[in-house]
Amino acid sequence: DGEIVGRTTSGMWSYVMGTCLAMGYLEHPDGVTKEFLESGTFEIEVAGERIPANAQFGSFYPASTRVKM
Repeated sequence: DGEIVGRTTSGMWSYVMGTCLAMGYLEHPDGVTKEFLESGTFEIEVAGERIPANAQFGSFYPASTRVKM
């Protein structure tokens, strides 16, 4: 919605999804809730161009099934 609310930490091409993905963090003084994500519109700036983005509440691997230690 025109306000900087976070940062990306990585980006990649997803062959499964057939599109680019980015991972990052959003911040908000009142906390980031599912309602906050659903009520806003988000963009990621790449080389000076703003690209529409969808934010997801939750981790990429919710059950940590692919985490290797």
